[in-house]
Parts: sequence; structure tokens; C-alpha cells
Amino acid sequence: MRRYAVVIEPGKHGYGAWVPDLPGCVSVGDTLPELRRMIREAMEFHMEGIREDGDAVPLPTASCAVVDMGRRYAGLVERTDRGFTARAPDFEGCVAAAKTRREALLLLRDALRRHVEILRGEGKRAPVPALLCEWVEVRPFPPRRRTTRTLRGGGHMPRTGGGAVPTTPRRPSRRPASRRRGGMPIPA
Repeated sequence: MRRYAVVIEPGKHGYGAWVPDLPGCVSVGDTLPELRRMIREAMEFHMEGIREDGDAVPLPTASCAVVDMGRRYAGLVERTDRGFTARAPDFEGCVAAAKTRREALLLLRDALRRHVEILRGEGKRAPVPALLCEWVEVRPFPPRRRTTRTLRGGGHMPRTGGGAVPTTPRRPSRRPASRRRGGMPIPA
């Protein structure tokens, strides 16, 4: 199982969610439990599409954090080529970068304090924390549905997404055809 960070936003008629590590993977739901189920399904579907295209499923690099400033704001920390970038999605444009995750979060907290002070200086209030950041665990390779069909001679051919290769035939049953499981005998 892999843990991916998911950002959840409330809307007028429900909730929306997006996954920073899987660009284009989004979902909506009327309630939080429904949204959590829907985003997990969307992530599995998205990963399956990436695999079918022949690409590697990206490893989770983003992480969730809570920045406490009297109010608890969601913080999103992402690994970059040069270190870590931390941002608070509730505050547009409030970003901090550093070599370590901890440094990035400390810099983000300082940037948020300055951002709130600027808003207060302009006579505005700091935004109410609207976003949540949660972890969702998914299998990187969801199990594929396997169905089989019986071949002449008793062998089985798995039906999967790709080309199927027949398996070795089964040994013939010693029971009479009328007593075999599955009912009708297969004509030779």
C-alpha cells in the first residue's frame, strides 16, 4: 500500500478533492465519507490508466502537515529536485522552499504569519481554514478482474487486459460426466 496526500476543499454543494502526486486525479462528493470513497476509486482508476499507457505510477512525494497559528491550516509539502517546497493552499501564493521538510514547514509558518499581518494591516481578516489535507492509502496496482473460459481438452485461458496464453490442460476427471461439477460435459 502507498500513502498519497489528498487535499480536500469544501464547496457550495459538497466537497472536492485532488491528489498533488497524480496530476488530473480529482473527485467530488456530497459528504466527506462519500468523497473519501470516491477519491480512492479515482486514484485506483487513474493509476490503472497510467499503467495501461506503459508509464510508471509516480511515487508519493507530497505530504500533509498542519500549520497551527491559532487556527489550524493545511500545509502541503512536496519534494523537488532541490529540496522541499511547502505551501498553504488556503493562502494563494504563500510558498516556502528549503533543503529539508522541517525547514520548509518552519519557513511556511513564518510566511503565513507575515501574510496574516499584512492582511490585518489592510483591515482584512485571515481566511477561515477551509482545506483539509489527509492521507489515503491505495494499492499501486489494483487487482485485475480475472475470468476464464474453458478450452477444448479441459485447458483454461485467462482473460486479462493483454494477450492471453493458454494454461496447461486439466487432468480428465474420473467421475462420469453426469456427476462432474459444472454439469455438461465438454465435447472433444
